[in-house]
Amino acid sequence: MYFSFLNWIKRNDLWVFFTLVFALVWPRSIVGAAYSLGVIPNPPATVLNVLAFFGTPLVAAFLVTAVTRRRDGLKEWAGRLFRWRVGWRWVLLSLGIYPLVSLVAFAISSLATGGQWTVAMMWKSGFENLQENAVRIGLTPDNTWQVFAILLMTSLTVPILEEGGWRAFAIPRLQEKTNALVSGLVIGVIWSVWHLPSFFTMGSDHYGMPFLWFLMTIVSISILMVWIMNHTNQSVLMTILFHGSIILSGHLLPTQLAYQTGNTLALWLTSGLLAAVALAVVLLEGRSVGIDLLNSA
Repeated sequence: MYFSFLNWIKRNDLWVFFTLVFALVWPRSIVGAAYSLGVIPNPPATVLNVLAFFGTPLVAAFLVTAVTRRRDGLKEWAGRLFRWRVGWRWVLLSLGIYPLVSLVAFAISSLATGGQWTVAMMWKSGFENLQENAVRIGLTPDNTWQVFAILLMTSLTVPILEEGGWRAFAIPRLQEKTNALVSGLVIGVIWSVWHLPSFFTMGSDHYGMPFLWFLMTIVSISILMVWIMNHTNQSVLMTILFHGSIILSGHLLPTQLAYQTGNTLALWLTSGLLAAVALAVVLLEGRSVGIDLLNSA
């Protein structure tokens, strides 16, 4: 019975991973959303913090890999997380795609609505966003260095906890079954839905954000991440940098929080430009070395 169950897990490790990812995080997220809306009393903070750590894609990936592929599998999985020997072009792309798209979207939206765009105005708006986020998480907004240090830490830890599952575990297995484009699309949709409870959690970055915008943006990002991985010997470190740049941009640039200020044009321009970049990769890359977005694996 035990070996039959183990063999079943090995044959269905990807589905087991997806089930664990939702089973470990959604209960905590739903409780947090319900509390933020005043539906239930304040739950024990310690319990929520423990669930927040264990309810991550990285933990789910570690558990499934340990059970199904043991030491060799864990070594291969961890190796993807820290694979840094890649060309500088891919490092720059990983760090720069999202911030550059956000800046262009903000500049176009400002000019289209009759405003003016300057670098000084961008930094001023970004600093105000940083102060607002500090107040929201209970920090003193005047202590800029403390806020920025926490933001940098978040921009590193959150991507590791997520990319350790989505990209380090799921993408290689999906690409064994289908092509890179479909793999990126599938993970993009699942990744988006996984965040759904936070859209109902007051005080979260996603509260009040249009889910359709988020879905379109995340799917485009997911396709681009697969493209980068397949050009860097499956380096998940590059997707961690990509993810970190998104978090930094969301707090330092005015574009991602545009839904809070009414500048919805900047928001949709960001999504549209990212989709255009992803589409360009699909059309221009085709069957290039290291990636095949248009044909079966």
